[in-house]
Amino acid sequence: MARAVMQPLTASERMQKRAPDGKSMRAYASRFIKPNDRLTSFERLEIYNRQYWFRVLSSMVEDFPGLCAVLGDKRFEAMSKAYLVDCPSRSFTLRNLGARLESWLRKHPKWAGPKQALAVDRRCGRRIFARMRAPS
Repeated sequence: MARAVMQPLTASERMQKRAPDGKSMRAYASRFIKPNDRLTSFERLEIYNRQYWFRVLSSMVEDFPGLCAVLGDKRFEAMSKAYLVDCPSRSFTLRNLGARLESWLRKHPKWAGPKQALAVDRRCGRRIFARMRAPS
């Protein structure tokens, strides 16, 4: 189920029609989610899939406001989606979500476009790659 939940959304922010195994997502969902009187198995899984992506993308914005400002909202969101496809979360916490972002961005300069040098500049790296979390 986790693979289906972590699968990227479509351009219209809906769940993919194909499951990670290439088969129908409707059939895939029905294997482990029961429908109820209001929602199909697919629709129930789609809720989790959409919420996962909305949360991890908002976490990226929260964690990297400087980089978001440098790249702009639209490019930052596209970059975040590409990063999360290549480097999906391996942790139960969002705290480590962007741990590999700087090295990933150095290997994928197209995502920063003309701002690549600024995005990975070590002199301002602390500000750009700083995590802006409130103390616990």
